[in-house]
Amino acid sequence: MTATKPTSSPIAISTEDIPPHQRLIQWRKIYGRSIAGVDIKLIDDEPFRASVTFQALPSTEFVTRFQSAAISGIEPSTNTMHSHWSFLTIVLAGPSLPALVQVLDSPYPSQIAADNNALQLLIRYVKMLHDDGPLDDAALAQAVANQIIDLVGLAIGTGADVAHEPRQRWDGAARLRAIKADIRNCLGDRTLSSTTIAARHGVKPRYVRKLFEGDGTSLSQFVLALRLQRALEMLKNPEFAGHEIRAIAFDCGFSDISYFNRSFRRAYGTKPSDIRAAIYRAS
Repeated sequence: MTATKPTSSPIAISTEDIPPHQRLIQWRKIYGRSIAGVDIKLIDDEPFRASVTFQALPSTEFVTRFQSAAISGIEPSTNTMHSHWSFLTIVLAGPSLPALVQVLDSPYPSQIAADNNALQLLIRYVKMLHDDGPLDDAALAQAVANQIIDLVGLAIGTGADVAHEPRQRWDGAARLRAIKADIRNCLGDRTLSSTTIAARHGVKPRYVRKLFEGDGTSLSQFVLALRLQRALEMLKNPEFAGHEIRAIAFDCGFSDISYFNRSFRRAYGTKPSDIRAAIYRAS
């Protein structure tokens, strides 16, 4: 068990791989002294168990911790936990929270209700990030950090004027995910457009276009890329060996075979027929 600086990849430290009689000693040394700067004492005879997971994102760090019943702390503060407990700690950089400074600088701490919807979503979101592994893409890591900051702002209750922008940004991200999932399920529909998608989701076509523009692409580019990817997968799949290339293109939502061939060659540097021929040669 070794201490590691938090990174965008979750780093977990646990006592599970340590013999029970050595767990408390090792946890005091690695976590208590090296990381948290606290001492830990047992208050019952149960085998000691503990784990901690670190993860860092741009302007954001969070830690989830589980520990058996124990006394932990250092002068002048001591905490006594009489049963197994868990904590989620989120550390946000000051410059990332200009709208929340007034709330966070209050000399009187406030408690967030356990049934606060934003808090519950925040906890589930952090757990999902721990479970899913590293975020290697810098842009994605920044987007995730922004969402966490937004959820923190909504959870602590910054007021309607301050909360409006985070809520709007979060709702937009959630809406875009729903629209993308819907598109994946109906790629074969050759009537797909901002108008038909907007009607399916109860929004305006211009709003759909803005969501994709904010994502660095366009609806047509997103749909085309997915259709080409699906066509490529079908061409490589022996189950579709009996399907004509024209039929595959139509199944993927293309209505013009010439346009399909040009787009395919532009995306993959080869013709659809060459992909199929290579599969036959390999088999």
